[in-house]
Amino acid sequence: MFHKDHKASCQGFSRRRFLKVAGLVGGASMVGGLSWVARSQGLGLKWGLLPPLTGPFATLGEKQKQGAVMALEEIKAGGGLFKDLEWFIEDTSLKASVAVQKADKLILQNGVQFITGTISSSSALAVREVINKNEVFFTPTAGANEITTLSTDCSPWLFRTELMTWQAVSALVELVRGLVVKGAWGPNHWLVIPGYSYGFSMRDTWREKTKGFLNEVGYSEETGFGFTDHSAIITEIAAARDAGKVDFIATALLGSPLVTFMQQAQSAGLIGTGPGLIPVVDPVLQFNIREIGDISVGHYTTIRYSLLYDSPENKAFVGAFHQRWNDYPENFSHNAYVAVKMMAAGVEKAAKAGMSTFDKQAVLKALDQEDRFTAPMGVSYFRAIDHQIVRDIGAGQIINVPQYPFPSEKQLGSMVPGKQAIAGIVQQCKLPT
Repeated sequence: MFHKDHKASCQGFSRRRFLKVAGLVGGASMVGGLSWVARSQGLGLKWGLLPPLTGPFATLGEKQKQGAVMALEEIKAGGGLFKDLEWFIEDTSLKASVAVQKADKLILQNGVQFITGTISSSSALAVREVINKNEVFFTPTAGANEITTLSTDCSPWLFRTELMTWQAVSALVELVRGLVVKGAWGPNHWLVIPGYSYGFSMRDTWREKTKGFLNEVGYSEETGFGFTDHSAIITEIAAARDAGKVDFIATALLGSPLVTFMQQAQSAGLIGTGPGLIPVVDPVLQFNIREIGDISVGHYTTIRYSLLYDSPENKAFVGAFHQRWNDYPENFSHNAYVAVKMMAAGVEKAAKAGMSTFDKQAVLKALDQEDRFTAPMGVSYFRAIDHQIVRDIGAGQIINVPQYPFPSEKQLGSMVPGKQAIAGIVQQCKLPT
């Protein structure tokens, strides 16, 4: 489902046209087909945004903010329940302690009922405690399994639109399995992870899912979010490559550490698609394609979001985003946008069932019904048992595309069905249903 000419879809794309496609002007909403409730007074809703706008993930945080703000603008433009919607933005600086302070501020000073944001899993886990205590809805876009499914401390107030590590790795492992079975790759790989919550989650998931068909010949763990000198690790992997012991690199680096790793590994003659060079697979490589540029071409990633995904909703989303921000969306833009829209659908459903003033229990009940939502990347829903989003997931190779000034992702093979991608994980979170 990847279309060929996305550039044309961004030209002459009016904001009103997008609102019509999304169902926010004169019709059914994009969120589950419910109609907006006509009201003389709004619900007085307040939304908090918690992106990391400074630090190593600042670029990703800005994209997250843009996706959320665009969704908030659209639902407010629809009037009715959301006519007096307000939102507040706080920078987490990619620090869990700061994220907690800012979440407290949003709740206690600004009076928000919803918070969307965080990219760091450690920040998301810390904020989870704050929102659970205050019974405020939280939609993080961080990936560690422990935020939802793999946690006995999961929160009924947390709904995650980001794919967790287990889901993202599932799609990438199937792609790698196919390459190994066909003999295109050998099974020997070097695993490189960032030494924090998401990296550990990826490492454990990767090892669990590749048992029996891959061979981990080396392991490196980088400390901290801002690690940028990878020379020692690259030298070690290059020596293993020269000895014929490693066929590819598997990593979960992201942000500036991923950008600098790819740049330094390419300069050292380690990675690439030519003779003697080895490929990289990374479930989050697509997050930093623009900064990495052509060095990313030929390598492999999970496709969490793609500009090339062929659906009317994605064409509309890309067009409206480009018009609003003069730029293109990426994964965190998409997931923050979807988070706001899916929570708004819960509010609308609760109002349709009789809620006249904001009632968090009524909204929670509405959100727990596993209603299907047609997002830009396909039909999605929150599982009632853990509030983890479920949707089909692809994996593919980074390629140059003529319609964009940076590389993008080409899907290889079929998408992994959502239920299959999440199957097999130990279900520790068991919310009352």
